Parts: sequence; structure tokens; C-alpha cells
Amino acid sequence: MVTIKAPTEQVIYSYDFTVAVGAAALAAVQVVTSTPRVAGAANMIETARTIIGSEVRIKWSGGADLNEYLTLVRITDTNGAIHELNGEIAVRAAGFEVPTGLASRYLTLEEYVARYGAAETIRLTDEASLRVINGPKLEEAIKDQTDIADAYIGNRYDTPLASVPRVVKSI
Repeated sequence: MVTIKAPTEQVIYSYDFTVAVGAAALAAVQVVTSTPRVAGAANMIETARTIIGSEVRIKWSGGADLNEYLTLVRITDTNGAIHELNGEIAVRAAGFEVPTGLASRYLTLEEYVARYGAAETIRLTDEASLRVINGPKLEEAIKDQTDIADAYIGNRYDTPLASVPRVVKSI
């Protein structure tokens, strides 16, 4: 399971060693790593640790926006056996911004998002599962549709249109 947090947020991630440890109690806990998937990105930081029975709860803070962090926690039980559990935390900015400055003759990205909503726009463009709008992909799709509109409209009117009717924007 992936936990999602904002870069400035602190999140508690639970590592449940119940199955691995059985009845043996925890003797030692070591946070081995929080490795970002994108090399060079800021690391997350362990800010607190709580042990409840055979569950270890780590409070993580920091991390770089649009990055995923693989975490590894290692424990030693009272029998001396070592157990490890992984976790994954995705860092995403809480705010949402529509890409700006991308050009189209008939419809801007802002108008598209206003018409169809951010969630639908993300669903249609986010091939990398980053939970953000892929601006260049959306711009390319809008340009393709603009060219198709020009092909139809160009039989009767000079294109590009000086004034864009609402019906053209909706198409």
C-alpha cells in the first residue's frame, strides 16, 4: 500500500511485524532507509518512532514533491531473529495547479480543465501515475483537435478563426 503525503506534512507509517514475529517481543528497531526513486531528491526524515507490541510506527517528514520513497525497517526479536518490512510513501503537493503558458488557437488548457475538471484531466493525461496533469500531453491533444476543427471549418471559413464560437471550444 502506498501512503500519500504533502512535502510539508508529517505522516505516520505503520510496519506491522505481527506475522513475522509471532509471540516474540521486539528487542531492537532500526530504520534502514528512505530511498527516493528519483536520484538526488531530498530524503524523508524519521522524526518519531513508537513501538506498540509488534507494530512499529515511524513518523516521516520532508521529501520532494512528485517523488516516491521506499522505506525499510528492520527489527530484531527477543529470539535474535531479524525481520524486515518495506513501505512506500508518495509525496505530492496538496495544491493543484493547471499548467499555464501552453498555446492553442481555440482552447486554452485552463479552459479545458474548467470545462472537464482536474480529476478527469489527470485521468486522461497522467500515464506516469504522478497524479498531476501532463501539460505537454494535453497541449498536444488540444492542438490535434484544433487541426481537425480547422480541416472541417476551412471548407467554409478562413482559419484560424478570429473569434472562436462556444461550439468550437466544446468540440
